[in-house]
Amino acid sequence: MHHKKAYVFDFDGTLVDSMDNFADIAGQIIADHYSVDYTFGKAKYIATSGLPFCEQIEIIFPKNPMNSQAVEVFEVKKLERYFEEDFYPDVAETINFLRSKGKRVIISSNNYQNVINEYISQKEVIFDDILGFREGFSKGTDHFNFIKKKYGFDAHELIFIGDSLKDAEHAYANNIDFIAKVGLFSHKDFKPYLKDGTRIINALKELKSN
Repeated sequence: MHHKKAYVFDFDGTLVDSMDNFADIAGQIIADHYSVDYTFGKAKYIATSGLPFCEQIEIIFPKNPMNSQAVEVFEVKKLERYFEEDFYPDVAETINFLRSKGKRVIISSNNYQNVINEYISQKEVIFDDILGFREGFSKGTDHFNFIKKKYGFDAHELIFIGDSLKDAEHAYANNIDFIAKVGLFSHKDFKPYLKDGTRIINALKELKSN
């Protein structure tokens, strides 16, 4: 990994311990809006995680008239306790270590820009860039192209760390190396979807050893 110049991190479930809570909220909202059970809703949310919720719900219930209301409720409920959610305990040491080695450390998330900015402003950890979701600018190609252009990096100089199958897809589609972080998906869940040689980690501090 020594030749990597930028470590790009997904946010929820990778840096912030928020995905269990999000999956619970989504399961409940889906059960409330679509007459399906909570377990079904939660499983579908997890399977499509890594996309903005507005896109997830379109995949799960295409063109359903309830979708915009469900998204609205989700975004409100998500924020109710969001700022109490903690970074994983090894975030600060890992980010500081990477920056001490001269690496750029960047957040790429489909959470809203203002939410991430507010969350990070309450923390002591410094990131080189924080890229959130807005219309026409989302995690994946948009964010990777922005990073490459701004810093003059090639795809092979970036590495993306994420906790979902979609994160892996985003990386591979852009010829960027990927590191899978266990949490929402287990080692076994990830394995069939990952290219040979893709690293799977249980904790971010494993990034300190190559």
